[in-house]
Amino acid sequence: MVKEAKTFSTKLYEVGSGRLELDAAELHVTTGPDRGTSFPLGIQPVRIGSSVDCDLVLHDETVSSHHAHVTLSRNGYVMEDLQSKNGIRLGRWPVERVVLADGMRIHLGQTTIKVKALGDRHAIELVAPGRIGEMVAESLAMRAVAYSIEQYAQSDITVLIEGETGVGKEVAARSIHDLSRRSTGPFCVFDCGAVATTLIASELFGYREGAFTGATSSRPGQFEEADGGTLFLDEIAELPLDVQPGLLGANERKSSRRVGDTKERKHDVRIVAATNRNLAEEVRRGRFRQDLFYRVSVGRLRVPPLRERQKDLAILAEQFAAEEGIALTDELMRLFMAYSWPGNVRELRNTIARAAALPGEPELALAAGSELSHEGGELTPLVEAREQARDAFEREYLEKVVILSGGNLTRAAQLAKVSRSYLMRLAAKHKMRIRDLQNATKKDSQD
Repeated sequence: MVKEAKTFSTKLYEVGSGRLELDAAELHVTTGPDRGTSFPLGIQPVRIGSSVDCDLVLHDETVSSHHAHVTLSRNGYVMEDLQSKNGIRLGRWPVERVVLADGMRIHLGQTTIKVKALGDRHAIELVAPGRIGEMVAESLAMRAVAYSIEQYAQSDITVLIEGETGVGKEVAARSIHDLSRRSTGPFCVFDCGAVATTLIASELFGYREGAFTGATSSRPGQFEEADGGTLFLDEIAELPLDVQPGLLGANERKSSRRVGDTKERKHDVRIVAATNRNLAEEVRRGRFRQDLFYRVSVGRLRVPPLRERQKDLAILAEQFAAEEGIALTDELMRLFMAYSWPGNVRELRNTIARAAALPGEPELALAAGSELSHEGGELTPLVEAREQARDAFEREYLEKVVILSGGNLTRAAQLAKVSRSYLMRLAAKHKMRIRDLQNATKKDSQD
């Protein structure tokens, strides 16, 4: 008798601030270079691939940099192929999307991942929909992040904020500070990737007069400036290895010594750090100290990318549009919702600023950022640049809508709210073969 596979259910309880309860489960690597590695499943998507910015990093040359991801839906956990080179397989059969079940074995390249139920349930607390500080928290993912922010604000533990470029990690850090007992103290920001390597120590810890050429007077560092408040270390993964012991010591001793000085200066500083990399993977590769990683990641939260926050996206778009003094059309909002936003909230703000600068041509806003650049010091004429932007946008939009529709042209036309014949004419205009686009949605079983 074959045992029926158990899918992972979710159940949302709106009690007070809200609560999401779901089966505890994990992904466990059973074959391949990373055999024995496990990663827990939760409310936030799990990115799987060979790139260091993935959540579950696989050191398998047959795995694409961003191979697949697991998301939470009303039907349970769903793994979806990210148009990888070798796809994902159940046994010998390639699949593009699969609802996960206990005991299921999924193949990514030469790596096998087993889905394991842990036998219990865990709850993820959510704040009520709205805002926390400057952050919009209408989506489930951001409501969970907001709950973590509220909890971390009640203590002085160090917090590591992870997320892609432009998602609002600094805004999250400021929210932790503003809700904490340190809210009346300073909030200092130090970008570890924006300061020359030779100057980082003197910027963080200060320096004494005469400590080096050009040090004509003594100067306090960021730790002294942040005394009584919070020091936000942005892009901490960029911190050179030789500076990391000093940061670890300053955090543990609650004191630091200026460059060229012998005196230890006490300070009361809370550290909140941020990175767009997988810091645990940086440790494995020897680019970040393990002891410092454990010290800065006592508390941990991941700010999800904008493409996973549709409810937040709409509110943010309206907010930025109001700041620019423009109204967003239904057409432009549909384009916004279909776009992947690799630059996240920062890109959305800049895109709306471009839309405001292109009155009457809002559909060019998504493409204009890359196309209205100048080459060789000569600015592209407006009419020509506008045509280039329109063509680039049409090609990208056509490709996306066909892929989103699963290769069904009738469905693609419905999604784009145009006729099927119009899509065909658009493809002909740009010399794009619809059949090639349709084939892009299917996986070659021989890969």
